[in-house]
Amino acid sequence: MECRDKSLDKLYKRRSKIDIPEYQREKVWSLEKKRKFIDTILKGWHVPKLYFRSMDPEDQSFECVDGQQRLNAVFEFYEGKISLPVGSEKLYGGLTYDTLKTSYSDTFDDYCFQIEEIEDASDQELEELFLRLQLGTPLNTAEKLNAIGGELRGYIKELADHSFFKDAIGVKNTRFAHFVICCRFFYLEIFKVPNKLRQEELEKMLSDNKKFSRNSSAAKKVKLILGFLYEVFKENSKLLTNRANIVSCYYLISLFKDIKSLNSKVDVFRVFFFDFFTALQAEVEKGSRAKDRDLIAYQDAISRNTDSREAINTRQRILLKYLAQQMPDIFRLLEIPVSERAIIIDEFVDSFKESILLINKNYLAKHGTQKIKYTNEIIAADKILKKLITDEADFGNMIDSLYKLLYEGSGNGVRLLNSNNEVLDDIKSFRLDLRHDIEHSKSHDIRKKSRKISDTYFKYTGKKALSLLDSNDFSILQFSIYSKIADFLNTEKG
Repeated sequence: MECRDKSLDKLYKRRSKIDIPEYQREKVWSLEKKRKFIDTILKGWHVPKLYFRSMDPEDQSFECVDGQQRLNAVFEFYEGKISLPVGSEKLYGGLTYDTLKTSYSDTFDDYCFQIEEIEDASDQELEELFLRLQLGTPLNTAEKLNAIGGELRGYIKELADHSFFKDAIGVKNTRFAHFVICCRFFYLEIFKVPNKLRQEELEKMLSDNKKFSRNSSAAKKVKLILGFLYEVFKENSKLLTNRANIVSCYYLISLFKDIKSLNSKVDVFRVFFFDFFTALQAEVEKGSRAKDRDLIAYQDAISRNTDSREAINTRQRILLKYLAQQMPDIFRLLEIPVSERAIIIDEFVDSFKESILLINKNYLAKHGTQKIKYTNEIIAADKILKKLITDEADFGNMIDSLYKLLYEGSGNGVRLLNSNNEVLDDIKSFRLDLRHDIEHSKSHDIRKKSRKISDTYFKYTGKKALSLLDSNDFSILQFSIYSKIADFLNTEKG
């Protein structure tokens, strides 16, 4: 072992490189205990050392053997999720990191944890170390899962030796790590909607499926997805050094209706995952200067309550939103629960508002006025846009609201819809079909407009007329339009 000092600000910027192993306790500190710990740091007092296991010296990724709660308290203080007790501001200048006196924020940033870095330790040695550090606290180890007999356990153990685990991820197979990850894959397939992916749920799944067919749909699908993910990540295994990211990548692919059809899109997914995780790492390293709401939320869903249903779905929704910007037709290929669809739509509309605020801020600085004014009519439109559409009436209201937001939003003669952008042109085509009688146009114009409207519907749904759409088509249409609008507004932000 080698002892090193690491400052808190550097640990925070590198938090995506610190993984929490299976045997860490699920118990979390109370708010009062977190506050006292932060106060201890600000006073410069000594705290016990942390223990990290070196996973990849070149990549500088680690497994936190002991010290998860101390790290989480520090990270939450940086992010404004916990504050000091009322009255502390008299000494420190404020109750949160952002309001501390500069001298105290510098003290916090520069405070160093002593970290014992462990290399080449066996599983047995690590378990003994953790037991001694925790003074005999019972462990929830991966060994417990491995000890459960049955056909499902046997099949998972075989798949844990798949090339994906051996050659396409950066997580070493210590303490049956690959076996546990594969257990989580099967849990997602067997139960469809993710619940907590923690020890007790996985134990129950294995116990309840001691009789299991290798020819079942779940068995075939997991093996198929492992093959696809191997092709995607085999050339860049260091992208996946975190168990939560591995589970999220699997879950994303599992939502597709036809996994085999994705074989022609390996390069698309390879680029997508590389771009996403690179952007995530860059945002994390900004520390307290990070601004991207989605990437911050994604990282937060990794750092805390990693295996909860809420965290899993949060990561999933964010991955879907980013993927939709590279694959606008993605929602035609997916099976997403209705409850999750509604949340994704809600988040899309919130992202529209955030983008428009920044567009207005930049435009105001240059021209002295806003580009899109939030009138009462537009605020009402905002509420309509958050509704999950299922029929022609909903669709018409959505298109009217988008038109008001992106075209009638400005009182200054500035029109976003004048921009040369495909989705904005599509909105005008839909509105033309819904709100204007093109039969009164000249014959050649009628044919031209009708063909354009038909092509627009087909592009989004595979059907050529509004009258042919069913409730699922309307949902796909809404997702696809929103993903394109999000991409357009991101471009407009400059």
